[in-house]
Amino acid sequence: MSGKTHELEQVADPRKISAILESLRTAPRTYEELARDRRVGLERRMLQVYLNQYLPERGYKIEERKRGRQKEFAIAQEAIDEVASTEVALLALARGVLQGLFPIEGTLFEARKSAPVLAWAAGVPELTEHHHQVLLRWIRVASRTNLRAMMLNYRSANDLEARPRLVWPIGVSLREGRRVYLHAVEEPARPRGDTRNLALERVVYGPNGALWEAAAVHQVVPGWMRERRPRLDEFVRAPFGLVRATTEKMVTVRVRCSAQQRTYLEDRCWGPNQRSAPLPGGELELSFGPVALEEALGWCGQWWRGVTVVGDALLKAEWVKSLRERLSATTRDDADGASPRGP
Repeated sequence: MSGKTHELEQVADPRKISAILESLRTAPRTYEELARDRRVGLERRMLQVYLNQYLPERGYKIEERKRGRQKEFAIAQEAIDEVASTEVALLALARGVLQGLFPIEGTLFEARKSAPVLAWAAGVPELTEHHHQVLLRWIRVASRTNLRAMMLNYRSANDLEARPRLVWPIGVSLREGRRVYLHAVEEPARPRGDTRNLALERVVYGPNGALWEAAAVHQVVPGWMRERRPRLDEFVRAPFGLVRATTEKMVTVRVRCSAQQRTYLEDRCWGPNQRSAPLPGGELELSFGPVALEEALGWCGQWWRGVTVVGDALLKAEWVKSLRERLSATTRDDADGASPRGP
């Protein structure tokens, strides 16, 4: 890369910062040694900017030393200590979130870390050993260069019993720190196949196990999957929800938040194209989307006492319908549990 190109570089490249730090953690380096590192890819003039400005701005104190007639650079000890304490804290946080969901035995997360941080997740499903084995094997299969068809013994929410499904594992996601989903393509003969988000806790151990390799006759990868391997982000509408919106069930969330709920909804990332505007009386109008209708209804349900749906005709109609059904169910429960009338 030429010096002229470096002069145009007004913003630090995170990859170059990581490369410089990785090199300096190994040993002190001179300008020439850093410049020879292909991962760094910087000439002396921009190296000076990174060492004197960009790294200190991100909290890394760089010490300048003498090595004969040359200058060498090293990460200051207090910066090393700070990074070490941060890593311990991150390990403690990760352990708190992952334990119970991912098998952490035998990994660097197994040992408890003494750190002033705490992490947990409510509503974590009870996963057994076979769930953990399925999870690990699923990740291995999804990581392979060549796609592989597998059989998964799975019971959906609408099924009374589990049944084997022919699936092509694509990846795994952890949602809100409490549910693990296996992402796959099912019925791949269709033009784009059926993308599936399968909850790990619904995988059932059966006569053939829980996850096993499909027969050779099923190992024919469809042409569309050979041309372009499905990506994990096609299965999930992060950060808002698990389900990607289809054209017929795609809505924009536009709600008016009460002054009491505004504190909990404001200044957070809820979805794509998010906008917010304060209203008289302390209320807030919030909008984002497009998102899947069912995900939008679930989100509104979390805040139903404090939000009013004011936009998107489809969402508004379905929201009113869901509130009426909730009220009707509550009324029936109250009637069934009412005390008998007195004389």
